[in-house]
Amino acid sequence: MPSILRRIKKKEYQGFKEFVRNLETTPLSRRVEIMQSAILEDPVYMTYAFKNMATPDEVLNYANDNIDAFIKTLPNAINTLAKAFYKTPKIDFIKNTVLPKGLAKDFEEELNLLKDLKQGEKEAAGYMLVKTFRDLQEQEYVYGKAWNFPPAHILKEETGAKQEGHTILQFENGQTAAEGEVVKANREGVWVHYYENGVIMARGNWKGGSKEGEWTFWHSNGKKKAQGVYKEDAKVEGWQYFDREGQPQKK
Repeated sequence: MPSILRRIKKKEYQGFKEFVRNLETTPLSRRVEIMQSAILEDPVYMTYAFKNMATPDEVLNYANDNIDAFIKTLPNAINTLAKAFYKTPKIDFIKNTVLPKGLAKDFEEELNLLKDLKQGEKEAAGYMLVKTFRDLQEQEYVYGKAWNFPPAHILKEETGAKQEGHTILQFENGQTAAEGEVVKANREGVWVHYYENGVIMARGNWKGGSKEGEWTFWHSNGKKKAQGVYKEDAKVEGWQYFDREGQPQKK
């Protein structure tokens, strides 16, 4: 079975931290693809990944731990902050709480210079903000929230179900995460995957441990999210995507 998590799990705690940090700074479209594949592989591991991911908004709450180090380390700091929070409700908080008076004025001037900021530039600035925070956290210049690691058996275990026959994987709250058949240590036939709230997340066919044939995904509110065909674990052209109201959208 092609595995996203097997190599990561071999590095245990460090692998988990690296995986989360990579997700935090991966462009959104690619991040969604990685998370979708990984959550089918090991839904419990991924619930912990989601819990640990930092966002630019959260980083602001920790910046005051050592704002001098943060500004000194963040590349082109004022410009990066302006791009990351351009036209967001956080602007006043940054000016009045995060930045010293002199830098707050520079920040306001940077905002006034920004026009027609592309979404990609805004996202890249946010990723740099989070990366800088994580680097400072590793060096213990800032602290933020502590890492919430998965239990040891989830952190280390080999990916995939080992039980033969009909297999049920469960979240820690006892809710079914996925169920289907396992043959010779590989998922086979139709499997159904669930969110922690019990709503079906995905249904599709596995062959030799790889996704094969028709698959359908749903949003956590029960509306259809995506539908298409896999061949040897890769998406075949022609997938359809839907917004949270179930309306068709472009990928």
